[in-house]
Amino acid sequence: MNILIVDDDEIARMSLANILHGLGQVALAEDGEEAWEKLQGGLRPEVCCCDINMPRLDGLGLMQRVRAHPVLHDLPFVLISAASDRQTVQNAIAGGVAGYILKPYLAVQTRTLVERVLRERRASESENVLVTRRRLAIGADQLGGLLGKLRDDAAECAAALAAGGDTDARLQRLYSGTLVLGLWRGTALLKDLLSRGPAGAARAKLTLDELLRLVERQLRELGAAPAHAA
Repeated sequence: MNILIVDDDEIARMSLANILHGLGQVALAEDGEEAWEKLQGGLRPEVCCCDINMPRLDGLGLMQRVRAHPVLHDLPFVLISAASDRQTVQNAIAGGVAGYILKPYLAVQTRTLVERVLRERRASESENVLVTRRRLAIGADQLGGLLGKLRDDAAECAAALAAGGDTDARLQRLYSGTLVLGLWRGTALLKDLLSRGPAGAARAKLTLDELLRLVERQLRELGAAPAHAA
């Protein structure tokens, strides 16, 4: 799942989904509370396009919750507002949002903005698989094998965690593996987890789930890449 759109206005929500069609899979939520429930349930978008003014939980309230989450804290937000909310959006941008979209939507500008945010997010999460192959001087099959080993190690660590076993040594090896294979986001999350001492089960599970998502995406991109690195 790549894009989460949060807006209580169904027409606005569906219009934006149509504009962003083809950039990735889209998940929809009617307000911040529904979006938060989806995120708590395991939804992991690469960008959240979120209206500011909504019932139950508004866009800024959702962003505050996300910023306090151990894994989701760096999720890029693109805020949506009417032109009259421009100052509110500018203040939010100063607080770290990736951009804003004004209603009524301008399709080309809106799509270009979200494409940029997605591109920057993916670049910050992991190294391009062709770059990894060149850096390590290995073929696609070899890189696929290493990524598969990392995936298996992460799954075994998750199983050990669920069984109440000691996972610190496993987490250290996963940290080293993500560093070697260019999974920057996994490296950062594991470093943060390990820096806190003995890993708490809930936080460790969130980290391992995110690592598995990153590895699976790298494997998909490896399968879609040219057979011979340039």
